[in-house]
Amino acid sequence: MVSGRSDKCGGEYQKMKKGDKWKKVLGVIVILAIIVAVFSGAVSAEDVSRGLKQSVVDKAPSKDNTILDEEYGVVPAEDVSEGLNESVEDAEIQTAFAEDKIQSLNSQTEIFVGQGFDKCEIPTLSQMQNWITNSPYGAVNLYIGGSCRSCPNSALTASYVSQLSQQGWKFIPTWVGPQSACWGGSCGSISNDPATAYNQGISEANAAIGVAIDLGLALADGSGTIIYYDLEGYDTTNTACRNAAKSFISGWTAQLHARGSYAGVYGSACSSAISDFATISNIPDAVWAAHWLTPYQYRPDATVWDVACLSNGLWVDHQRIRQYAGGHGETWGSVTLIIDCNVIDGIVASVGDKFNIGDTVRVTTNLNVRTGPGTSYPEITDPDYPGYAPAGTIGTVLSGPSSADSFIWWEVNYGPGLYSGWSVEGGLEKVDDNIRPTVDAFSVTPASVTLGDSFTVSYTVSDTGGSGLKQVELWRKGTGSWEQIDVTSLVGEGDGPYSNSFYDAPTSVGTYLYGIHVQDIAGNEGLEPDPPGPIEVEVTPVNQPPTLSNGYVTPASGDTSTTFDYYVTYTDSDGDAPTTKYVYVDGSPHMMTMVSGSYTSGATFKYSTTLSAGSHNYYFYFDDGHSHTKRLPTSGTYSGPTVCGNMGVNPTTWSPPTLNCGESDSQIVTVSATGGTVEGVTVSKISGETWLSLSQTNLGDIPSGSSETFTMTAAPPSETSGDFTYTVRVSNTCGSPSSRDVTGTIHVECPDTTPPSAVTDLATIDPTSNSIKLTWTAPGDDGNTGTATTYDIRYLEGTSITESEWASAIQCTDEPSPNPAGSAEAFVETGLSPDTTYYFALKTADEVPNWSPISNSPSGTTEPGEVSIISIDPSSSKISAGSTTKINLTLDKAPNGLSGYNLTVSLSKVTVAEIVSVSFPSWATLHDNSTLPAGSIWMKAADLSDQVKSGATDINLGTLTLRGDNQGTSDIVITVTKMDDDNGYPINPNTISGQIEVTSVIPIPGHTNPPTDPDSDGLYEDLNGNGMKDFDDVVQFFKYMEWIEDNEPIACFDFNGNGLIDFADIVTLFKEV
Repeated sequence: MVSGRSDKCGGEYQKMKKGDKWKKVLGVIVILAIIVAVFSGAVSAEDVSRGLKQSVVDKAPSKDNTILDEEYGVVPAEDVSEGLNESVEDAEIQTAFAEDKIQSLNSQTEIFVGQGFDKCEIPTLSQMQNWITNSPYGAVNLYIGGSCRSCPNSALTASYVSQLSQQGWKFIPTWVGPQSACWGGSCGSISNDPATAYNQGISEANAAIGVAIDLGLALADGSGTIIYYDLEGYDTTNTACRNAAKSFISGWTAQLHARGSYAGVYGSACSSAISDFATISNIPDAVWAAHWLTPYQYRPDATVWDVACLSNGLWVDHQRIRQYAGGHGETWGSVTLIIDCNVIDGIVASVGDKFNIGDTVRVTTNLNVRTGPGTSYPEITDPDYPGYAPAGTIGTVLSGPSSADSFIWWEVNYGPGLYSGWSVEGGLEKVDDNIRPTVDAFSVTPASVTLGDSFTVSYTVSDTGGSGLKQVELWRKGTGSWEQIDVTSLVGEGDGPYSNSFYDAPTSVGTYLYGIHVQDIAGNEGLEPDPPGPIEVEVTPVNQPPTLSNGYVTPASGDTSTTFDYYVTYTDSDGDAPTTKYVYVDGSPHMMTMVSGSYTSGATFKYSTTLSAGSHNYYFYFDDGHSHTKRLPTSGTYSGPTVCGNMGVNPTTWSPPTLNCGESDSQIVTVSATGGTVEGVTVSKISGETWLSLSQTNLGDIPSGSSETFTMTAAPPSETSGDFTYTVRVSNTCGSPSSRDVTGTIHVECPDTTPPSAVTDLATIDPTSNSIKLTWTAPGDDGNTGTATTYDIRYLEGTSITESEWASAIQCTDEPSPNPAGSAEAFVETGLSPDTTYYFALKTADEVPNWSPISNSPSGTTEPGEVSIISIDPSSSKISAGSTTKINLTLDKAPNGLSGYNLTVSLSKVTVAEIVSVSFPSWATLHDNSTLPAGSIWMKAADLSDQVKSGATDINLGTLTLRGDNQGTSDIVITVTKMDDDNGYPINPNTISGQIEVTSVIPIPGHTNPPTDPDSDGLYEDLNGNGMKDFDDVVQFFKYMEWIEDNEPIACFDFNGNGLIDFADIVTLFKEV
């Protein structure tokens, strides 16, 4: 076989190196000797085959069971053993094989009896066309793939296969995958593990089916074809390799069967051990055995039987192909090809036409449409046609196929708007549609119409089967049978959805049914959904128009407060209720309401409203809901009613200020008209005193937008006093409202002009530190008669009060009410400052008020008050640098209690010390202070629970913690911002400053250097300042212990930590030394 394998150790043709030429000569000599031996009976064919394989094939491996091919001097071993059968027992094999006889053929396979050829690289289409016409061959091998395929066959495409099929060729699809491990090639090996080999067979079958689908040899699911596996010859004496080959072919066969296709196997009948596959679990459906005859040439009498090493009892039912001639050249029709020859009585692949005439097809991508089958034909063009069929277009096959320009062409009718034309097969797919199209929506509206009116039949249809919508039919049934009323072509609409409406007007009264049928291009039909099924509607007789009569408004005139009622009678012989029922007043519509009667005998409708002033018009307009309208009057309007204007009166009340007896006052009142004329306006006094008079009481008609006035005058006589009410009415004969009243109260007095007398005996007595008592004799209401109403008492500090100072003087609060004239009066003014001179004065007023002249202005001096002191405890502190101490702020006394304070504590030298914390006493329920630490802080507190009572002494204001920072002395200064007693009066205490001294370590007497801390533990063990601890330090401590206690920071020399300078410190230091 001219194998499609690719193998460095022996491919389609094995080419020899220059150094191997001697092997060619030797091979010819050996072959001639073997031929003589075989035909003289000296050796058996099997022995010859085995011997050749060992002596030549293993040294220069080529394809199965070959020594060297014809082109390069190779002779097939099959030719040597022609006519000889392997000596095997067939009975058991035949029994097993009989159980796996070939069944009915798949859709794209057939039994072929005749001649075929195979060739490593596929010929061109023109060569194949020549040979199908001139050669005796009708089948051709196709090396479709596999890891050991030698020739690329790049021209092998689905289009190529389809065009070969159109030429009339049948096919022997062949897969050249991994070979036996005992074969020796490097393009892929079958595992010697049977289980792995079986799975390899499955994998190769799936790969081969995938390619067969792409080439159109198999259907989309992988079914319908046959594929032969090319298994080249191998060392069949190796049991492991032989078992692995059987397991591999069993997996190959099982998987092709599972995919719905047939399995075949190619190989040397002997060195590929083809007969082995008759006993495996999954027996191949056909075999292709290589047994060559010499010379290599076409043999019309070749037969599939009597193949070496393959019993005639195996694969007997049209299941054989025999390769009877190796690679050689043949010329047919002037075309020469190098081929292998095959005689066939077995299964081959046949690719039928993709479509049949009349098939429904879909365009899979935008597809050119030409006037003929070939790219030389022009595209169909038209102003309304783009020259191609858009993707998704549905069409019907008219004719074809036709092969041209390496494509298969079909003539397709693409429907209205798209002409019929020729397109390539690759852009078309068959639509197998047995699904009914659907009516997604179907309605007929309205449910009832009057004879002559139309129904609207609306629908939405779609197709999910794939062939696309063809047409929709609308049907109607009245008293007779169903009749078709509309047919709409939907070709070109695709699958939809497609929506449309149709208008239908039946010609007679009665009940009707409407139905719908929808068809797709595949001929499937769908009906209206059930429910609703056919839709029932009604055609009613022609409706009669209504009448309007007896329209009027009452009353005929009035004002803006009058309610006017509009009436009209509506009559409809059909009994139709009006859908429009308006009275138009001055051009504006108003809905009327039925109040009595019936539609057929006459229904009374009413509308009530008030109107603006002026003249008005109206008409009535009704509609019975059947396009019948009526107007009353038929044109123009009715006049009426007449509405008078609105009357305005301003003001409507007059209450003048107190009117003194014997004096007069007047008020002008304006009467206006808006929105129309106000007629017959008059003015009259309904109630009131005789001294209240009116002028111009007859104002007549007041036009809209105009006004008139009248005057009311009040002139009470002398000695008249009191409150006097009145009512003056403004009326009209036509206007809104018909009248308005002007009302009010006139207060008349004979005035009091006499003030109280001035107080002349105002005196000051009984001063305290914060109060002075005043005494005087009460004046009267009028001079010194009666009882006055009010006292106004005022004071100034250090200055007497005259009329010119009165306004700037401080007014006292809670002054007493005056007693009758001549009474002794007294008043105590508090809240004064101690030891201060104040001047007082007062004025008296009556109820008018008439104010008296200013009194005399006596003076009084408050008693000196007690002065409180804030001190610092202790007043002087002495600390060492880095240590802290506490000081208390103390108020010595609070005669009137303490409500709170705000003060500042400052250090005069902030580098010496600073305030690090503040604590407040328990009475300070509310307190605050500024940020710490600082050299100056403010602090404030309030006694919310009144814990610091009047007379309290030694009051703690707070405790401050001070820290020494550097050697030096700083004053501690207190500044009081504010301090109040329980009465809210200020406390102005004196303050006493304190002092803090910060010391550092200094030399002890008789020494120049100060003590040091040699181990940095905070204790100064080196008292003599020589930088070390020694016994002299102990002596110096003992000698100057009292001096150290008075002059040094104790904490620096307190070695036992008890806070003292004592002998225990000396003992501790001694132990350390």
